[in-house]
Amino acid sequence: MRSLFLLFFFSLSIIGFSQKSDTIFVSFKNKIDTLIKTIPFEPNLLFETTWLKNSPNIMQSRGCGLSPASVNAYCTKERAERAKNSIYNISVSDSSFEASFKVVENSCHSFICDFEIENDSTINFIYHNYGNNCGSDCVHNLTYTLGYNFMLDQERKDNFQKIKYITLNGQLMRKIKY
Repeated sequence: MRSLFLLFFFSLSIIGFSQKSDTIFVSFKNKIDTLIKTIPFEPNLLFETTWLKNSPNIMQSRGCGLSPASVNAYCTKERAERAKNSIYNISVSDSSFEASFKVVENSCHSFICDFEIENDSTINFIYHNYGNNCGSDCVHNLTYTLGYNFMLDQERKDNFQKIKYITLNGQLMRKIKY
């Protein structure tokens, strides 16, 4: 019986130690590459435009009832020579808040996105561009969608109504009118 217990314990320890790495297969433009991670938890990999998951800003904003839902970016055919960063659309529904910006950055860049609530009256959308450098800039349409749920908490809804300004990387873009 004792030898059976030792065999069982030994086999469990082998299984436990053998799970030190995970294999992730990445497919991009019909090419497949393999990544080996040494931590078996959720992959912290950045592909294309994405949220900076669980940043201190996002964690604080969740306390206000806001959370990141989606972020999208694509390069337009607009000329970038004289273009400036600007906001071109704000949409508020019962369950989401969407802000769309035109940002001038390198054609080959993607974006790591974040947002924060400043002074209880401003949503500051943040992006960091990254990637290979191409020989030209383009106007990217960058759309942030935030989800919110105020059904159980009237105070959070009242706090959201106090937001009056939208900024992009700290630069004022527009005053909100509800």
